[in-house]
Amino acid sequence: MKPSHRTRQAERLVLAPDEYKRRRRERRMDRTAALEPQVRTWAERHGCSLRVLNGGHHWLFQKPGFRAEWRPSSAKLAVNRDYLHDHHAPHWAEVANVLEKHLH
Repeated sequence: MKPSHRTRQAERLVLAPDEYKRRRRERRMDRTAALEPQVRTWAERHGCSLRVLNGGHHWLFQKPGFRAEWRPSSAKLAVNRDYLHDHHAPHWAEVANVLEKHLH
């Protein structure tokens, strides 16, 4: 028999806010690191170089006249150094959508 909703809820570990954020960032970084070959292929197809810096915390896409910086740990994407109007991009799909709009 399946456990009831209340039973599953009672078994769920409640984390302090800082611990929850830390674990969320860790999951995001693990997920992103596994995507590097796919992202590198995407960058090459779109004529960009890709540099992964600072242990995967900073991804730099470049081509003449274009620069995008993605920081997966904070889910921020800045295009052409416009840090005041950065994009919330926790997943590669959001990053790819924003980059494609700026590249075409």
